[in-house]
Amino acid sequence: MAAGVVVNVHNNDDDVPTEGSRTYAIVVCVFAALGGLFFGYDQGVTSGVLIMDSFLYDYCVGWHNFTYEQCIASTSELPSEWTTFTVWYNMAYNLGCL
Repeated sequence: MAAGVVVNVHNNDDDVPTEGSRTYAIVVCVFAALGGLFFGYDQGVTSGVLIMDSFLYDYCVGWHNFTYEQCIASTSELPSEWTTFTVWYNMAYNLGCL
């Protein structure tokens, strides 16, 4: 003889009051999801700003006598001062998002 567990699937507890309202829970979840969505969007915008020509000319070209070619080099060939600046820029941005 086989043994098993009996589960009552016909019990509908949707009418039983709960501690909080569903509307409040949904609003909180949507608000948190939008926060994550906007944070990701801002990350994409910020990374795009770091490679814009106007940003490079304002902050990289001429700083420590860097040329435009040095500022757009591959990651492994970027000047260490520029790499340090971009790391601090991103850290300050991320701390500001908190």
